[in-house]
Amino acid sequence: MAKTASVDQSAPNKPPKLLAGDLTPEAARDWEDACSTYFLHKDVEAKNQVKMIASRMLDRRLHTWYLTQRATLNAGTFDAYMKMLKKDWLEANWETKLRKKVMGSQQGTRPFYEWALDLQDQNSLLYGNDAHLNDVQLRNQLEANLCDELTTPVLRAKLPSTLTLKEWIEEVRLLDDKRLEDLA
Repeated sequence: MAKTASVDQSAPNKPPKLLAGDLTPEAARDWEDACSTYFLHKDVEAKNQVKMIASRMLDRRLHTWYLTQRATLNAGTFDAYMKMLKKDWLEANWETKLRKKVMGSQQGTRPFYEWALDLQDQNSLLYGNDAHLNDVQLRNQLEANLCDELTTPVLRAKLPSTLTLKEWIEEVRLLDDKRLEDLA
């Protein structure tokens, strides 16, 4: 199995490193977050952002990719750079595959809260993309795929639609905790 890329950053005011390996949606998100944090802490002007981090991509393939289109990437925004990086280096149709995974996920035997956090994390990788589920869509997805033993207590609770996603998850977590205690 191929090595997966990861991000290393010793402090928020130090430039991050994208370590060698295959780029995944998680590594791309971590790279984007680390770079944005660095730009904020060092007050890097938008026109210099790509130049400041390009040499920190330690995978030779990614660095060569940057060098072959340096003028174009440097002239653009960091957001444009990230879009190109994802387009050129993430698996084809990764957004569709990840959304399908999110949409097909079911609670099963896992505790509700663990499952809900996992689904939120996966969905966060789609942020800024048409495949991303908003809070209402994510709540509907969670509610539709609860385990059978939790569905009835949630329906009986008649949780108001005005609850935020976080509030709704917390209420369902309490119901699931009760269900799990009863099973123990």
